[in-house]
Amino acid sequence: TQSYAGQFDAISTQMSNKVNYLTPTGPVFDFNEPGLGYGIYRITNAYIREMLNAPPSELAETGRGTLLYFHGSNPVWEQQIFLNQYAGITSQGYIYARTAQDRKGKVWYPWVKIATAEPPKRYSVPYAAGLAPWVWDELATENYYCKTQEGLVIGSIACEKTDGTNMTCCTYITSLPVGFRPKNHLLLPGIFRDVHGAYKGLGALTISRTGGIHCHYGPDGCNKFVASFCFLAEN
Repeated sequence: TQSYAGQFDAISTQMSNKVNYLTPTGPVFDFNEPGLGYGIYRITNAYIREMLNAPPSELAETGRGTLLYFHGSNPVWEQQIFLNQYAGITSQGYIYARTAQDRKGKVWYPWVKIATAEPPKRYSVPYAAGLAPWVWDELATENYYCKTQEGLVIGSIACEKTDGTNMTCCTYITSLPVGFRPKNHLLLPGIFRDVHGAYKGLGALTISRTGGIHCHYGPDGCNKFVASFCFLAEN
């Protein structure tokens, strides 16, 4: 009986002998065109961008890579995995997968983007005029926001009024750009501190559907506000 290692080596050899270069036959490349069988294929054209329906920010780097095409757990199922040429190397690297069911005619399910270990890009909070990042006892505080591959927006705010006056109710802090906004209005807890940095009381942070961030319910004598947020972006 052949060992698992031997079987794997045999399969690897068979697959490596089936590497092919694909050339588009139409305006949008079709992985279902006649003659495309199981194996490994090197994609060298840009038409796959439209087929994957990738967002505009990813189109520039999604045009070439490797396709793995194989059968599933039984003959009824087939699967494809596409890795673009930067997968696992840069933030522009992506992996997609899809599955087909062939009971009464083959039907492919939509491509799904697979999450990778690439950390999300961090953006500095662009504070409104008159506000600045708060430095606590000479220690820099976190002032950023980011979006994970799963669509979670995470951020931290630690700001102060530079003229030392109170942060009154409904003070405008900043705005989140499109793609980083909640589906509905958010109300979250926040902390107010006085001009010396001492804790003064709890308040609230709101994030609107249009991205505007405000603080609310601050006690008198406070010019600093600290809060964090995490929510699922609308898109």
